[in-house]
Amino acid sequence: MNEHIEVVKKWLDDPDSVSKKELSYSSNSTMLSYSEAVAASDAAFDALNATEEAAEAAAVAFDLAVNDAALAFGASKYAAKAATLLMYATEAAAEGNDDAAYWVKRYEDLSK
Repeated sequence: MNEHIEVVKKWLDDPDSVSKKELSYSSNSTMLSYSEAVAASDAAFDALNATEEAAEAAAVAFDLAVNDAALAFGASKYAAKAATLLMYATEAAAEGNDDAAYWVKRYEDLSK
């Protein structure tokens, strides 16, 4: 058990068994401990808030990065599809195939 609680319990049982100096020392010591505990608690609370803010900022940055990557992926898919249609159109034309008109139309529809 805590030594300061023991002093108080001893005093409660017999007020003459504990000197005023001992009670004062115990009181001052616990006030100091209390102040240190409050300061540590305040620091922990500030750290929690800072961590939450950093996590929120990281989440926003993460969301923005994912959004940018998704946009880039979408653009690359579009570019790949356009390149595929161009390839089919030019291949068909090189082979003298009438399918070239179909692939040109698909490319133009994609480009709208």
